[in-house]
Amino acid sequence: MVKPNRSVLRSKNMLRKAYIELSTEKDASKITVVDVVNRANLSRNTFYAHYPDVNAIAEEIENEFIQKFNLYLDQTLFSQKLDHPLPLLKRFEQFILNDEDDCRMLVHTQNYPIFLEKLKKLFIDRLVANIDDEPSRDKYGFLVFVHVLASGLIELYTLYLKSEIDLSLAQINEEINKMFLAGLRLYQ
Repeated sequence: MVKPNRSVLRSKNMLRKAYIELSTEKDASKITVVDVVNRANLSRNTFYAHYPDVNAIAEEIENEFIQKFNLYLDQTLFSQKLDHPLPLLKRFEQFILNDEDDCRMLVHTQNYPIFLEKLKKLFIDRLVANIDDEPSRDKYGFLVFVHVLASGLIELYTLYLKSEIDLSLAQINEEINKMFLAGLRLYQ
């Protein structure tokens, strides 16, 4: 595997940073290549050497986010069953805090609803696959519960990232943990 040279990495990072900054200032659908290169103080040729259009930057960030999210799920789900989801929720919290700028940018992009559905489906699929398949469990009720919980969790994280809720990630996680544990008892 060939490592990209420092100049390429530097240019891509500058373009990404410019896009992230711009996406917090205006609607992502209105951001142009000229806006990005002016903010990054780079040429259009440099931009097009790395990306075909502005949406490709957001797509790259989304894809990297999903890869990292999957890695966090793998590390946490591999090491424990989800009888107590708080460790997983705390890892999500750390994941968001480690890449908060990218996370905040993602919630402001025009493709966010599509990205959100991908993320939610991944989370639900992995969660359902990790829960032991008990014969006595109400499978349909549990599936509905998991969908509602995942949708609520992602919505609360989105509100946090948009600064539209007066709760910390830790507070959100504590409440989701309580609901999850209550749901596990209800659907066993």
